Amino acid sequence: MFDFSSIFVGLVCLATIILVLLVHDWRDEYQKRMAAREHAHRHPLHEWWRRHRH
Repeated sequence: MFDFSSIFVGLVCLATIILVLLVHDWRDEYQKRMAAREHAHRHPLHEWWRRHRH
């Protein structure tokens, strides 16, 4: 007879690995998008102020 617990554990492990890989890809995309948006919204005067403030 089949041992369904081992099959279930295998499927849970596989789903966890897939989920971790997808979340990692999503975070990379999110960071790239946020960096691009932040770079597009920066103004030269704002950059100067950030460098010279004390």
